[in-house]
Amino acid sequence: DVPYGTLTSIDESPLQFGLIWVGSDDGLVHVTRDGGESWTDVTPRSLPEWALISIIDVSPHNPGTAYVAATRYKQDDFAPYIYMTTDYGRSWRKIVRGIPDNHFIRSVREDLGRPGLLYAAGEFGVYVSFDAGEHWQSLQLNLPIGVGFKDGDPGVLYIADTVNHRVRNVDVPLFTAPRIVSWQEVEPQ
Repeated sequence: DVPYGTLTSIDESPLQFGLIWVGSDDGLVHVTRDGGESWTDVTPRSLPEWALISIIDVSPHNPGTAYVAATRYKQDDFAPYIYMTTDYGRSWRKIVRGIPDNHFIRSVREDLGRPGLLYAAGEFGVYVSFDAGEHWQSLQLNLPIGVGFKDGDPGVLYIADTVNHRVRNVDVPLFTAPRIVSWQEVEPQ
């Protein structure tokens, strides 16, 4: 009997030295605030057992804020699991309103330039929230999974097309009404 417990996600705070978050393939989330000397289990209480922590995204705006995306599709549970904490994991809020109940999510990211602007991606689409996860809306536009930002370029959202093996970017106006300015295909680096 081989135990699980492989780390599947790790993220370091860009704002607070020594603040590191990790997630595992058996559904646990831990945080250290002293560079790894001690760790605290801060797993969201409502997260079902054996969820795989796909990603932890530490806010680039507030050191106590982090986002977790988890999946349970291997247990035939296709529900989205996205959680947010603003107090270093002492409490969590599930933030999935607007994402269909059968669209599991692999990735969640906070915009580098605008606090509370979130992107989530899964097998069935890409979603955006303009209010820190209170409400989500589709940003799919016929593109598959993968969301990220390039360091130093917070106004451009990159979406990986794993089917056609291409990378596309979208110029997202960060402080105007929610709309897409343009899509562009770019060469992976």
